[in-house]
Amino acid sequence: AVILGPTHPVEFFRNIPKGLRLLLHPTKSKQYSALVDDYVTGRSGERPYANFLREHGLYIADKNAGMSGREESFVSTMFERIDALKDDMNWIKKSLGYALAVPNQVVLRSERGFTGYLNLVRADVTDTIMDNWIKAGKLHKDVSGGLRYGQGVTRRDMQELTLFINRITGRGGLGPMENIPGAAKFLNAAFFSPRFVSARITAPLSILTPRGMAYQKFNFFGAQGRIPLGPKVTLDDFNVLFPRTVRAQAIRDLSTFVATGSTVLYLLSLQDNVTVELDPRSPDFGKGRIGALRFDFWGGHQTVVRYAAQFISGQAKNSDDKVLDRHRASIAGRAVQSKLSPFAGFANDVTTGTTFTGDVM
Repeated sequence: AVILGPTHPVEFFRNIPKGLRLLLHPTKSKQYSALVDDYVTGRSGERPYANFLREHGLYIADKNAGMSGREESFVSTMFERIDALKDDMNWIKKSLGYALAVPNQVVLRSERGFTGYLNLVRADVTDTIMDNWIKAGKLHKDVSGGLRYGQGVTRRDMQELTLFINRITGRGGLGPMENIPGAAKFLNAAFFSPRFVSARITAPLSILTPRGMAYQKFNFFGAQGRIPLGPKVTLDDFNVLFPRTVRAQAIRDLSTFVATGSTVLYLLSLQDNVTVELDPRSPDFGKGRIGALRFDFWGGHQTVVRYAAQFISGQAKNSDDKVLDRHRASIAGRAVQSKLSPFAGFANDVTTGTTFTGDVM
């Protein structure tokens, strides 16, 4: 959610103490987690837009909704099962539960803090945007408190808004694989947080808002259906001077994020003891460096730019600042390898005989 920091600092920073409370509070973390869930989902009555936003696709993580409802970084339920061993009647299982209690609690509390913070930021930022739209007449409140579309806002605009919020908080889509049974499980087994990777790539796409999709009928094993061939892109899709509602929000958030990060890097580069790498082919692109210490506040977004620059140029810069020629297939393979899950990455290392960093096994 680092993109939201410059444009929504109140929502971004005020929820940090709440996330830390979920992480650190020893006795009331579960009760507070339930309160956060009720607050975010509207069950407590304090979120008037909760149902409206969920209907339009806003993602709110729920660890009780199975793998599809959890944050990808904590998709496994193994640690909940280990925690439950402490209440088991079998003394061996009970002993195992207590033996693993400390590392297990580190993971469980990290999950509560991480998930709770992201849920609160998503809900708060979207509520703020909704309030602004209501003031501008783009949405209207009914007497009963319900919402209806106003001037210049349609159901599609609301879906695009929730899609943009989902993407910039790390919850991207899986494209055509969304509707394939078992595809999400396979991708999570093969790659580390595939939705997170998808979000990094697709977040800037909210700047372009295609008006419609072209379809063609097809026959696949006797089943009739419709598949998208591609967006019908019009000149209006590239009109950033008079953007549509969601596109305006996306341009504002993304451009402010880039401008803020660039300004900070420029100010750091004025210091004698700070080096800022501006070559997009370098692994340190967009990072500040003081001696051996590197700091990065882009949230991983610059890696997409780095691999794209390396692929286009056919060159890569190593840690010694030497520019080396690389085959584009090798660059693409390395980009995929960097996103493999731990198990898939280990299997790849064993198969190739070298690790990701080039060390011989």
